[in-house]
Amino acid sequence: KLINELNRLKERNIIPIKKDFSKLDNIINSNYKEIYSNLSKNSRKKFWLTIIDKIFIKDGQIKEVTFL
Repeated sequence: KLINELNRLKERNIIPIKKDFSKLDNIINSNYKEIYSNLSKNSRKKFWLTIIDKIFIKDGQIKEVTFL
């Protein structure tokens, strides 16, 4: 019963879910610019899909980026 209640509250965003940014920190602290420049177009897409969850755009401007 408690697990169901916890899941219900998570769905309503009442309980903030802490995200793990260690993967992003590792990328930032690496030589990512050189590595990224050597990736194919498809690999670059996969790279971004492992980091970014959503991009919110309003009036042609990026308003918010949500990371995984």
